[in-house]
Amino acid sequence: MRLGFVSVALLTVVACVGCGGPATYSVTGKVTLDGQPLPNVNVAFFPSDSKLPSSGGVADSQGVYKLTMAGGTAGAVAGKHKVTVYGGGSQAMAGMSADQAEMKKKGEEMAERMKAMSAAPQDPRGKSTGPKTDSPVPEKYSSPDKTTLEKDVAANSNVIDLELSSK
Repeated sequence: MRLGFVSVALLTVVACVGCGGPATYSVTGKVTLDGQPLPNVNVAFFPSDSKLPSSGGVADSQGVYKLTMAGGTAGAVAGKHKVTVYGGGSQAMAGMSADQAEMKKKGEEMAERMKAMSAAPQDPRGKSTGPKTDSPVPEKYSSPDKTTLEKDVAANSNVIDLELSSK
C-alpha cells in the first residue's frame, strides 16, 4: 500500500516537471527584404510583457524561420511582440537545412547567441561595442529599441511572415 502511494506521488512530481511556465505556440514564417527571401538571418520575438521569455530562430537558405525559446521549447508566448532581424552577410552560417531537427538545433544556438548579445559590452550611449558586420538587414530592425516590427502571436499555430524594407 505504501509503495503504491509513493509511486503515485512520484508520477505526480514527474508529470509536473515543466509545469508552471507560460504556454507556447508554434511560430514559423518567411523573412523577405524588398520582396526577396532573406537567408541566414537571426529573428527574435520580444514580448511586450518583459516578464515573459523571448524566442528566436535562424532563417534557412530560403528565408524560412521557426521560433524556439531558450532550452529548446518550440514556439513563442501569445501576445504582442517587438520583432528584430539581424545578421546575415559574410558572418552568417551558411548551408542551413530546413530539416526540423536541424532547425531546432539552430534555434537553441540562436537562444545562446541572444544571451551572449545581451551581455555584450555597451558604450555609455547604450550602443553595442561589438564587431560590425556586413549584414544586409537595415539597422532599424536590429534591436527591440529600434525595430518598427510588431507582431501578434495568437494562441494557436502561427505563420508570421516578416516583410522588411530597405527604405
